[in-house]
Amino acid sequence: MENTATFDFGELIRDDFEEYLGGTRDLRNCEKYLDDNKSFYWQWPDEIGDGSLCQTKLRDGLILGVGKVLFNECIHMSFDNWTFPLTFSYGVSGSMQYTFELENGCKNRWCSEPGQSAVSCLTKLRGVMDCPAGTPVQWLSIHIDPMILNSLVDLKSGRFPCSICDLAQGKDTTEYQERFATSLPMDMAIHQILNCPYQGTLKRLYLEGKTLELLTHSLAMLFQPGNAEQEKAAVRPQDIERVKYARDLIRENLQDPPKLVDLAKTVGLHHSKLNIGFREIYGTTIFDYLRQARLLMAKSLLDDGRMNVSETAFAIGYSSPSHFAKSFKDCFGIPPSTYLRTVSRKW
Repeated sequence: MENTATFDFGELIRDDFEEYLGGTRDLRNCEKYLDDNKSFYWQWPDEIGDGSLCQTKLRDGLILGVGKVLFNECIHMSFDNWTFPLTFSYGVSGSMQYTFELENGCKNRWCSEPGQSAVSCLTKLRGVMDCPAGTPVQWLSIHIDPMILNSLVDLKSGRFPCSICDLAQGKDTTEYQERFATSLPMDMAIHQILNCPYQGTLKRLYLEGKTLELLTHSLAMLFQPGNAEQEKAAVRPQDIERVKYARDLIRENLQDPPKLVDLAKTVGLHHSKLNIGFREIYGTTIFDYLRQARLLMAKSLLDDGRMNVSETAFAIGYSSPSHFAKSFKDCFGIPPSTYLRTVSRKW
């Protein structure tokens, strides 16, 4: 790549992370540091870009990580001998390309970008990360002790990936990574975490609740149906693209979306099968997906600062600004007028 800067991530952050990780590259050690300090904050060097990494301990065995950066030039960054705990990762904005070299010699590639999520447990990890210049990149991660996860959810039911179940029961497991699409409920929880309306003790309580909610939606994407009726109702592989097409039509027509019967006819599925497929792939009903997509679009329009609350409500298909205001507050925990004033202060 032209005009690309090359770094070793371990060397770049060694001094800052030495105490945090106990002199190792094992991210499982970070909780020992966070026991007393609760959070760790690190800024990218000015010569590389503008951004930060933040790790916050929410409870024993549960850590929330948020990273964001705007690189000055294209970055090619290597990392070597890192150990990651059970981690759920979510792309929020921008794009970062990862190439992992696993213990068995295989290479595993993953792109962190909006709409893409992954769960992984990786040891002795090495590889490279490639990032573009001039594009803001943001991501979110949840590090959770498998034993804690097992105390929250019955992972012994056989409905979750075997590697996660083995980890939760303390068994040795090979390196594990699985990717899945970010559902709209997950997307909503991510935005609520990144726009927490509270400070202090209430902030930590709010973030813990929303992080557990995000975990719930993520596990729902990994959940494997356990009875014959659910398996029979599962969407057929040849219909998946039709369901995705329906999703695209909804997103393209948020102001005046097609009726369910018309939508089903357009994509070539019976409306009941479309509903079943939509819930299976995206974890929610078509109606809730539309409602949440509208509210996410509203938040984006308010962030842009070119519309007031009423104009935003009409732009996404609400005929009543008061109804929109109630829906926005129910979703994001803050009235749209208050949110707009908060955004305005950042300009």
